[in-house]
Amino acid sequence: MFDKILKEIVPSNKEEEKAKEIINEFKSKLEKYLPEIIVGGSFGKDTWLKGDFDIDLFVLFEKDDKNISNIVEEALKKEKLNYIRIHGSRDYFKVSYKDFEFEIVPILKIEKPEDAKNVTDLSPYHIYYVKKKLEENPELKNEIRLLKAFMKNINVYGAESYIKGFSGYATELLIIYYKSFLNFIKQASEWKPKVLIDIEKHYKNVNEAIKTLGKDKTKSPIILIDPTFPKRNATASVSTEKFAKLIFYCKLLLNDLKEGKDITKYFFSKKIELKEYIVKAKKYNTKLIILEVLGKGNSIDIKNSKILKTAGFFKKQIENLGFKILDLDINFSKDIENPSYIYIYVYPEKLPDYELRIGPPVWVKESFNRFYEKWKKYEMKISKDGRIIAIIPRKIKNVKDAIEFIINKYKETLKEKVEYIKFKVY
Repeated sequence: MFDKILKEIVPSNKEEEKAKEIINEFKSKLEKYLPEIIVGGSFGKDTWLKGDFDIDLFVLFEKDDKNISNIVEEALKKEKLNYIRIHGSRDYFKVSYKDFEFEIVPILKIEKPEDAKNVTDLSPYHIYYVKKKLEENPELKNEIRLLKAFMKNINVYGAESYIKGFSGYATELLIIYYKSFLNFIKQASEWKPKVLIDIEKHYKNVNEAIKTLGKDKTKSPIILIDPTFPKRNATASVSTEKFAKLIFYCKLLLNDLKEGKDITKYFFSKKIELKEYIVKAKKYNTKLIILEVLGKGNSIDIKNSKILKTAGFFKKQIENLGFKILDLDINFSKDIENPSYIYIYVYPEKLPDYELRIGPPVWVKESFNRFYEKWKKYEMKISKDGRIIAIIPRKIKNVKDAIEFIINKYKETLKEKVEYIKFKVY
């Protein structure tokens, strides 16, 4: 049923050999200076997708030392490797090496999951658990690959703050639980909040899980108990939007499977060209605003989180000026140097010449007097709840002027989030 898809997403033997060779070569450079290093992520568990050359390396340290990130940095310097230091609860590093992107993460070597000081300290337990399950049932590897490709294509893959989707580990656990991709989409198409998935049966029901984990860790519509550490929800980052989006596409995919339709679009999608955005704007009789934005920060997660906030900021300000937004899309940058693009479909093209300015209740003397003095030359009326309303000339009437106004008025606010903003209106 999914053979055609698997041919495109399962790495070839040649690709696998090349990956192992480069990983070992890179790893051996660091092993001269660092203690134990293990390969994690999708590569470490052999669930990676063809063409996906992002590698996680975990450097294990015996003691909780504030300097462990500095020790890793010294090793990178000694090998003259080009790296970026990403600041967080524990700093880690990104290194580009021979077309591969390495993430080097210092972690503590802990005796039991409860000793973890950081969620990354649990990584060796995650690797061991998933590998053990895949050794018991090797066919699960390709089932996981199908789910990863599907989730990536519909943009629900990734626990980063700007995505709020399913992590790679969560994806692997879902297939371990449901046994196959087909069974997963059948079951997920019927999901409704709150879903409890507890592979090792640590809890009797969802209420017991919520009580033990606490409300903060179980806000997400799905609670996926980490089998290696039952006090952790492996899907705590999943938003209601991404949860619902996954259910929606599972329903669509199932329907197309039943009708014998081509399903490749659910796993691979072509890049949307500018003309397609313009066609959509014309179809719905809206103006298309395209914002080219480079976020601030030294990691994709930080930069794209700021892009997401910038998009929300523009949406709010555009609506405050009296326009309506039909849709908003974001094409997030995949690398740190390039900009992201925000597409906003706005209507109407031109607003009326006048707008309502709502004032205070007439019995609030000082506020009423200030409002009245400011707008007294314009027509006024009283609202049903007793407020004074002035009908005043509108300053911003068209979409282009609105964007220029927002960028100029909130220049300092935007500087905190982005390096630059350019825009076009179609």
